[in-house]
Amino acid sequence: MMKTPFLKTITLMCTIFLLTVTGCAANGPLIKPSQDSRQEYVSKKPWLDEEIKQAILEGKVIKGMTKEQVIASWGKPTKTDDFSTDPNAWWYDPGGEGWWYKPFPISLEPTRFVKFKNGIVSYTTEDYK
Repeated sequence: MMKTPFLKTITLMCTIFLLTVTGCAANGPLIKPSQDSRQEYVSKKPWLDEEIKQAILEGKVIKGMTKEQVIASWGKPTKTDDFSTDPNAWWYDPGGEGWWYKPFPISLEPTRFVKFKNGIVSYTTEDYK
């Protein structure tokens, strides 16, 4: 009798683990916009630079993108920092802002960071730690 609840619990835990690791459940806070939504965004903006269009379609972020374009490619950030408010801060930068994209703790996705200068991407990195 005790085996049935135990087996159900183990099965459920294994399923959740597998979905999380493979990215099928969700990547936690980081859920990139779908290919269709990125395609739709690009098609509505024919004046975009070809390099920026391609980056958005591939779900990438590159220097020179606006905040709107980053959101079109990666979605909304999980955390933001304003680097322009405290001149004593370690990364003070008038007009600077940083966005973090942190995945679910057990994920194959990297933590991503984008730094803006006056609303334009000036730096981006991905870290698999």
